[in-house]
Amino acid sequence: MIDYNPGLFNKQIGTDIHDIQEEYGEIDSKLSRTSYAFNYWILINLLHKDISECKDLIEEYNDKGVDCFGYFKEDKELFLIQSKYYGENTSISREDVSYFLNSPLEALQTGTYSRSKELQKIFTDIKNDSDAVVHLFFCCTTEKKLPESTLKMFDSFNRNRFVDEGCTYKAEFLDLKKLYDGYYERSYTESQAFTFKLKTYMGKGYAAINEEYKLDLPYEAYYIITPVLEIFRLLEEAEAKQYPIFDKNIREYLGESGINGEIIKTLRDEKRRKFFLYYNNGITVN
Repeated sequence: MIDYNPGLFNKQIGTDIHDIQEEYGEIDSKLSRTSYAFNYWILINLLHKDISECKDLIEEYNDKGVDCFGYFKEDKELFLIQSKYYGENTSISREDVSYFLNSPLEALQTGTYSRSKELQKIFTDIKNDSDAVVHLFFCCTTEKKLPESTLKMFDSFNRNRFVDEGCTYKAEFLDLKKLYDGYYERSYTESQAFTFKLKTYMGKGYAAINEEYKLDLPYEAYYIITPVLEIFRLLEEAEAKQYPIFDKNIREYLGESGINGEIIKTLRDEKRRKFFLYYNNGITVN
């Protein structure tokens, strides 16, 4: 994980947006507007949508309602997103938060949402499904903390909004730090701690990758051989302590677009290549 630096991460977002504008500006002329292109950045980096899908998932980009959305049918998860491409110290309007948490859902609930027939259909199909989840993400590139009274609006929503009505609703404010965590797929908070003594195969130790392969990687990395039962025990204990370790992210080969395209770019980039191990890792089960 690269250490969090607000200024550097904001520049990274700007660089990513510029790359999107350069590569896909001819496909979507609205990308020339940075506030619009920020929706692409969110859909690609937080929801892992293929860039070819983004244009159809963006509604507005300069109002208080739903700017873009994403739906994952198999998981029954719908994401409604309000995006604000602001400076690090820009304040968030309480009115904007209130509108986003109330107005779009009221229209969707009554079947009168006119901005996207597709979104209305998706919502109608899942709103009475107790297994479905509707996420409301208020995304903003600011480090300025929300006033306590505004933060309580999210808490109140999660406690009281549509509690007894079909699907589950979850609202969250994603400031610059949380966007950073999502960008690098960091699914835990700084305050959480979890330790587990992992047994190795036949009691063998570990190997340091830098030392073993004489590499100059920016972080220490190690590998061991451990029985699969140990991984299962690790997962069980972590779940019991409500410490998320693994994300289910099962993929088949999808060509060189979207995420796969970015993986290839990393390998081809002489400066970024050394980070490949940290950007792309996980457990493969066959």
